[in-house]
Amino acid sequence: MRELPDEWRAAVVLRDIEGLSTEEAAHVIGVRKAAFKSRLHRGRMQLRGLLEPYLDLEAG
Repeated sequence: MRELPDEWRAAVVLRDIEGLSTEEAAHVIGVRKAAFKSRLHRGRMQLRGLLEPYLDLEAG
């Protein structure tokens, strides 16, 4: 997680770890919902790329 840019990490943490709704998380960060969704998507994609070497995502 430390390798993610701060704004992407915050989005991932608020949605996927803290469980906030997209609307709530966007409000916390102080951005529009669309901007938040973009940050969340980019954060998730980068995190997936970082984790792929450790996971067998092809099986199952």
